[in-house]
Amino acid sequence: MEKLKSKKTLVLWSTLIIGIAFILACETSVKVSEDEPFYDETVDTAEVSVNPSTKLFVAENPSDASSFTKLVWSDEFNGDSLDTSCWKYETGAGGWGNNEIQTYKKGTSNCEVTNGVLKISARENKTSARIITKDKKHFKYGKVEARIKMDQGQGSWPAFWMLGANIDDVSWPACGEIDIMEHINKEKEVLQTLHWDFNGHAMWGTGMEEYRNYNLPYPKDIDVSEWHTYGITWTEDKITMELDGKTYFSSGIGNYNGLDAFNKPFFFILNYAMGGNLPGTNTCKNLPWHMYVDYLRVYQ
Repeated sequence: MEKLKSKKTLVLWSTLIIGIAFILACETSVKVSEDEPFYDETVDTAEVSVNPSTKLFVAENPSDASSFTKLVWSDEFNGDSLDTSCWKYETGAGGWGNNEIQTYKKGTSNCEVTNGVLKISARENKTSARIITKDKKHFKYGKVEARIKMDQGQGSWPAFWMLGANIDDVSWPACGEIDIMEHINKEKEVLQTLHWDFNGHAMWGTGMEEYRNYNLPYPKDIDVSEWHTYGITWTEDKITMELDGKTYFSSGIGNYNGLDAFNKPFFFILNYAMGGNLPGTNTCKNLPWHMYVDYLRVYQ
């Protein structure tokens, strides 16, 4: 009988120890170091199909914009070449869905890093550059800032924007698109827009007549040839867009009207398009044009 009791006691203690070890292991697996950015190396395949090496940065508290104070990723463009651990080129022609006339190419003629600044150039030979963080760095919620200045001219269309990382799975516009900064021609306005799918292409942005009929704020009287800081604050239920710290555009997001597209990972795009539907002309003048980027930073 005593042997049986001892055996039962041993089993109980063994079970207790295994249980405690399991709890500690679970806590350790989700603990975030105060010294390291919080990212998921294993991305939810229900949200996006990605390269296994992709880093997905996710805000720890996505409902609270005031918590987005920790710099989790940035490119300060301090080297002498594009950081290919963060960026890759998209190349080719074909109008890019907007009847643009440029051919995107690799190389320093159209994309170079020098003196701490990224420079993307659209040239007389109708070449330009488009770089993306797709399959390298993806982001879900947070505060984003980029310091940019750009040339302007008839037919010019530089942009700083984001696309849903699941674009290869669900296509555009179901993947969602966040246009943090678009500029066309010699306008004194900056365009900030969301695109998504709701029984077809849906959009809401500062350049729309419907938007301005509500007398909502939009970036105007802006000299884009000077340095400005363009950004967004992105929580799980709202996206706001800023210019030099002032909020202009705001939209709710979430599980309604297709707006849950913005509750998934996104990647960055920097490009300089030439001509097309938005500028309204394919006659490009005053070339070459350059877009300069001092830095791009993400806080979560």
